[in-house]
Amino acid sequence: MGFFRESTRRPYRNLDPVRILETSRTLAIRIEERFPGSGLAALSRELAEIASNTVAQVERANRPAIGLRIAAWILIGLGLAIVIELGGHLQTNWELGNPGDFIQSFQAAIESSVFLGAAIIFLLSWENRIKRRRILQYLHELRTIAHLVDMHQLPKTPDTIRFEAQATFTAHSPVRVMTPFQLARYFSYCSEMLSIIGKLATLYIQNFPDPAVLQAVDQIEDLTTGLSSKIWQKSMSLTPPAAPAIGSPQISIPADETSKSVADPSNLHRDNS
Repeated sequence: MGFFRESTRRPYRNLDPVRILETSRTLAIRIEERFPGSGLAALSRELAEIASNTVAQVERANRPAIGLRIAAWILIGLGLAIVIELGGHLQTNWELGNPGDFIQSFQAAIESSVFLGAAIIFLLSWENRIKRRRILQYLHELRTIAHLVDMHQLPKTPDTIRFEAQATFTAHSPVRVMTPFQLARYFSYCSEMLSIIGKLATLYIQNFPDPAVLQAVDQIEDLTTGLSSKIWQKSMSLTPPAAPAIGSPQISIPADETSKSVADPSNLHRDNS
């Protein structure tokens, strides 16, 4: 549980996976209360389950592979023993004045050192390769969820609300039974789900800054940000124009004053400055 202790000790320098999990579960409850039995509610529950799995997967990814590290240390010890043994042979052949045996022992020492070094590097990098492959599989699942969120909001459009009087429907038009407020909440929930997906992806690189994983996480963040921007543009179409505040002073300009100010070239110059 070292990952969670680190997040608790420095809460504003690391993402807290427990808080993200709580946020995803709360969001699923909110969506179910607002749109009971809807496809978005089912997708939010799936996202909450994925968040729970992500917390466990991140914790598992941060654990060291004890077996691989033991094997690497055994190889290191074996390599040191072989080098010491060959060094003894080299010294003996040198003292006995056998140049042929000395050269053979020297070549064997070099070949053994290269082989053992390559084996040690392979075992030490094998742990990172295993973690990288697993994390990339988990990130692919998050990317799929982001596209599913986009598919749910795709047929939701504010045009039928803005132009309800002129709207015409075909046989295959999607059923739209939401009020402007409900549609705005729907868009907001989709944006929140995309934000949670981006944060879940970031958890994987918080303590594992692998270049391939970092690139995959950046792609997911770009994807969720782009989809959220598209949703924001649609939701802005539902926002009514701002009304003047109650009690704000209203300035009325007489018609003759307006005509004189427009006709005066100095006023035009001042307005354009």
